[in-house]
Amino acid sequence: MFKIMTLNVHCYAEDNLIYKQTLIREEIVRGAYDVVFLQEVAQSKTAPKIPTSQTVNSTEVKADNYALTLQQNLAVLGHRYHLLYSVSNEAFGEYDEGLAILSKTPFVAHQSAYVSKIRDYHDWRTRKLVIGDIQWNDQVIRLISVHLGWTDETEVFETQFKQMLELTSDRQFTLFAGDFNIPDSSEAYSFTQQHLFDVAKGVAQTAPTHGPHRIDYFMTHQPVRLHSYQTLFEHPDHWVSDHRGLCASFEIPITPHKD
Repeated sequence: MFKIMTLNVHCYAEDNLIYKQTLIREEIVRGAYDVVFLQEVAQSKTAPKIPTSQTVNSTEVKADNYALTLQQNLAVLGHRYHLLYSVSNEAFGEYDEGLAILSKTPFVAHQSAYVSKIRDYHDWRTRKLVIGDIQWNDQVIRLISVHLGWTDETEVFETQFKQMLELTSDRQFTLFAGDFNIPDSSEAYSFTQQHLFDVAKGVAQTAPTHGPHRIDYFMTHQPVRLHSYQTLFEHPDHWVSDHRGLCASFEIPITPHKD
């Protein structure tokens, strides 16, 4: 069974940060997740960079990186995760903002990719994805941490989504996880379901993940056999971000090799 979690951690904009990071760490330990997807992962622009290592697979990670802090605290508790991270844009004038993936299984390949027309570090509308491949059982699967933008005078959600789809292959199971920024009642969501499968489809009741809306998702390009699905950090006493988290477990289908 493949166990996953996703959370937009709100770019160091939260108070009581240590308490909230403790809640997140405790949830990761409790859920024993194979992979954790994170969005709005901040680090101070002025913090020193740390070298790559067996468990840090990015040259962009700085000493106070939110995902790195989680990874280090999990390691102290005996839970080893591999970190993938890339910066997308500036936040609040003092942070790098990016996306991350924590995986128990080492990455066999990784990359990042822009999906927005705007590709300016100083423009918050810049959108980038982080992509990591891991070996799961007898196949290599693709994991993508997602933070898409909405349609405005420059950007178009559907265009960003199509750019994202370019990262899939019929030869490889692909999982998209994170903040899609579209409610499940919207036409944009209906558009996504013409191309991908919402893992929560068929779940009797799904809770909002941001304000009154569900905008965070697990989506795959192949249907999966879902075992469990849950919204995390729902109670106000346990809010760790302006987003709620999600977790799920399912069986990954075998993707046939095509010559």
